[in-house]
Amino acid sequence: MIVLARLLLKEDFGLVNMVTAFTGFLGLLLDVGLDLATVQRASITRAQTSTLFWINLAVGGLLALVAAVTAPILSAFYGEPRLYWVTVALGTSFILNGAASQHRAMLQRSMRFAVLAIIDIVSLVASIAAGIGMAVAGHGYWALVAMMISQPAVSVTGVWLATGWIPGCRSGGRASGRC
Repeated sequence: MIVLARLLLKEDFGLVNMVTAFTGFLGLLLDVGLDLATVQRASITRAQTSTLFWINLAVGGLLALVAAVTAPILSAFYGEPRLYWVTVALGTSFILNGAASQHRAMLQRSMRFAVLAIIDIVSLVASIAAGIGMAVAGHGYWALVAMMISQPAVSVTGVWLATGWIPGCRSGGRASGRC
């Protein structure tokens, strides 16, 4: 953040913070506790885990849609048209986090905390590199947006690779292993 503070204007931080106040509130709704069901349940089937995955992804998609729909309202409220696309872009992180939730829970369930720590560190370093790289390239507040989106993007990739699990498709009201 020290490097970004030197490369960006305080207005860039303010612009993004206007949106993060709103998306932070929405983020509270993303964690509906379904990942805890995976971690704490005595036994869980692949079908149940797949169903929980799709619910988390749907909630993430719904929150991303809410962010996109409310983007014009937020933009009008602050009188800042640039907030529209910032809000839409930051809304994609809900989808990414929803796609990672069950995979993270599976890693927790199998007590692979070192793997989770490595994924978190790598995703943090990658997001910082993306933010600094874009700031150096002169992209202004988009450097902060990229930093905030790249962290869950790298994280979801890491947890999917670490678990090796691919959720089953939903068909006929039951999760199955085939699409």
